[in-house]
Amino acid sequence: MNILLLEDNGTIFSFLEEELRKLGHKVELATGIARAIDLMSDKFDNEFDCLIMDLNINPIGLDDEDLEKSEYYGIWGWIWLKKFVFPNDEQWKKKTIIYSQYTQILYSTVDKKDYKGIYIIEKNNAIDNGNNLVEDFNLICTYLKKIQINS
Repeated sequence: MNILLLEDNGTIFSFLEEELRKLGHKVELATGIARAIDLMSDKFDNEFDCLIMDLNINPIGLDDEDLEKSEYYGIWGWIWLKKFVFPNDEQWKKKTIIYSQYTQILYSTVDKKDYKGIYIIEKNNAIDNGNNLVEDFNLICTYLKKIQINS
């Protein structure tokens, strides 16, 4: 699969990128929203099969109006999905894995119907505990298989 990985933590993106490549996936990394916007606009139609992303990501690339939406503070990745990805193709919900410590903000500020169909994984102190990162990666792999089957 061709995967866009939107993650700004070096430990996590290095681990995920390396392990995904070992499994034969092609991985394109974006450490912020501006890069994700560029990658998706260039390759939106046929390049990526899946998104794996953090919600709390560098917001550069969003306009001031988006940044002022206090209800979404800390989940800038959600604003990117809602503004740039889902309007172009609602099917991206079925091909998106949110991997973030900020899922509780998502659950408390976003209507459930808006994230229905998206695979969501809570980061379980993955940075501090390598075992949790491996467990989380195994869940990511499970979701990747489901995305592949449904594509």
